Amino acid sequence: MTCAEPVSRVYREEETVCDACLREGKAALTKDTVFGLVTWADAARGRTGGLPDLSLPPPAPARVFEIGSNGRVTFDPTKPPEPVTTRPWKEHELDSAVMFELLRTPTYSTSQGDQWQFEGRTPMIYVGRWAQAEFDAHAPDRRGEQLFRDVVDSPPPGPWTDWLGPTVRDHGIGVYVFRSQRSPETWRAHHDMD
Repeated sequence: MTCAEPVSRVYREEETVCDACLREGKAALTKDTVFGLVTWADAARGRTGGLPDLSLPPPAPARVFEIGSNGRVTFDPTKPPEPVTTRPWKEHELDSAVMFELLRTPTYSTSQGDQWQFEGRTPMIYVGRWAQAEFDAHAPDRRGEQLFRDVVDSPPPGPWTDWLGPTVRDHGIGVYVFRSQRSPETWRAHHDMD
């Protein structure tokens, strides 16, 4: 099956592409991952766009102090600080074939953006958005709060009922769950809020 509309003719506010064209590599969907942003150019060079290097302290704004001709140091609080330099970014090497496959994979819908999960250097399989019911169904004891806390990256504090609704139709945080390609009982997830 081929797309009825050539990619070069797609000119809408929100560009769209059919699944067949996406899978054939006629289009690519940039992905945000736990290793940083992945674009077509990143995949070609085998390195992600990276993440801020959190091992370094955050830079502080540089205040402007002046030494006058009399040798006195003065500070003018009305002068803005010098531009702040950002933390350096740490890129991550990944297999280009893995990155290109990820770019040809449909993106899931979130409130604040995707964050594709990995197991080692292998992308995990997106399962879907889960609520309490899905965690309960997959927990060995059918009580899902511990599974929720084990798989969600930085789960919110307090009881999960404060954050996560019984079903995905209920209000609460969005929890986006992935499973391992190697071990179907290995899960990871990220969350966001409206």
